[in-house]
Amino acid sequence: MLLAAVVVGCGGDDKDPATPGPGTCVNMGSATYSGTEDVVVNSGPCPGYTDLALTFTIVQSAGSCDFTLQNSLVSGHTFQGTVSGSDVSWTGSYPSASGTVTIDSVDAQLSADLTALTGSFTWTYAGNTSCTGTTSFDLVRQ
Repeated sequence: MLLAAVVVGCGGDDKDPATPGPGTCVNMGSATYSGTEDVVVNSGPCPGYTDLALTFTIVQSAGSCDFTLQNSLVSGHTFQGTVSGSDVSWTGSYPSASGTVTIDSVDAQLSADLTALTGSFTWTYAGNTSCTGTTSFDLVRQ
């Protein structure tokens, strides 16, 4: 199983509160985004990574641009992330198939109306074998 991520809302500026501004965010509280991921192995043999349906649960504290993310495919692990304008990012690693998957970089955007999260992230698996890949995702707020 591979991880995809999602995040929660960004804020606006004084002129148009619905338009995300750089470095700002709005409090989205708790949100769930669901959709699919597309996994591409870039190098090496990976232990059975395939495209899967995803659900992400995001919790953002009041007054903070930071959030936590839980992925339906990675049971019991919480990722740390941040929102800046419409850009969403997170970091972390998690155990998978007798090894560890590390999120290397994230390129994700939240729609202006906060109903969709799309993007991709690159990852590295290290365990009995090693490999790298890219996971693309297209998620809709539930």
